[in-house]
Amino acid sequence: MVEILNMINYLYGILLIVALVLICFAMVHYNKTAKLLADGIKTKGKVIELIEVNDGDGYTYKPVFEYYDRDNIRREFKPNFSSSPSPYEVNDIVEVVYNPKALFEHQIVSYWGLYRMVIILLSIASPLLVISCGFFIYNYK
Repeated sequence: MVEILNMINYLYGILLIVALVLICFAMVHYNKTAKLLADGIKTKGKVIELIEVNDGDGYTYKPVFEYYDRDNIRREFKPNFSSSPSPYEVNDIVEVVYNPKALFEHQIVSYWGLYRMVIILLSIASPLLVISCGFFIYNYK
């Protein structure tokens, strides 16, 4: 019986550690986005293409954006997500922020475009944190 209780304590301890690690990763992503917004340059981008991606359940669409940096050099990027239906149409204009020192750092300026990873990480970490903390508070009060 004691071994089972110890295993349960370890399980909830692991859940707590996983939740805290996910929260740390969310904070890192948030700070990275905040730095990009503070130091980056905002410009207008245009959707030039929708790439069809076969994900096994059907097709999703990944937009391809182009923008011109402050040196008037054409830049192009594909976000690391695709969706169905596509939130963008070809020739849609969006606001883009990019890091002039690291041109591979660029984001679409929208709530989901900037904070997608933070939202996903926190939505996974929150229930784990509540469940594990609730367990420890209930058992060790």
